[in-house]
Amino acid sequence: MSEHVDQIRIMAYDYSTDRPGPIAPVDWVRSVVRAAKDAVDDDSKLVLGVPLYGRNWVVGTTGTCPADAPGKVDPNQREVDALLAQYAATPQRDEATQEATFTYQRESSDGATSCTQTREVHYVDAAGVRARVDVARDERIGGVVFWALGYGTDAAWAAVAEVARPRAVELPVT
Repeated sequence: MSEHVDQIRIMAYDYSTDRPGPIAPVDWVRSVVRAAKDAVDDDSKLVLGVPLYGRNWVVGTTGTCPADAPGKVDPNQREVDALLAQYAATPQRDEATQEATFTYQRESSDGATSCTQTREVHYVDAAGVRARVDVARDERIGGVVFWALGYGTDAAWAAVAEVARPRAVELPVT
């Protein structure tokens, strides 16, 4: 296929969609990239898709939720930051997946019915973005793309900028 295309974008995310879990565990991402490398002749045409979002699942409910109570939603990094602030939640990093997670309680009422949802959020944070960029660099593929522009935080872009800066090169003294 690589002889017929300019790029092959590897969308290595959406690992967990139906149940709470990681978005793109870094070891899984690495295995997907390696499988793609085995399938093409030109690794420089491979571009890794890096998620700038997470998933927010309902994992428990008390009471009767109104019809408009949210179910599973897919917050971007900015929305995750807003949830962390709103609910004073503290994320826990999982070094194995290179992602973060937290839980919180959300109350919902329409005046007639009310409930409290226990919600679990998994997301790729700034350090996780950097880890996926590092996979692309380590595997020496063509680059990365981000899903989606506008979803990232300043912290994510700072993490990317760390590896995008040219390295200082010391020239030998003659």
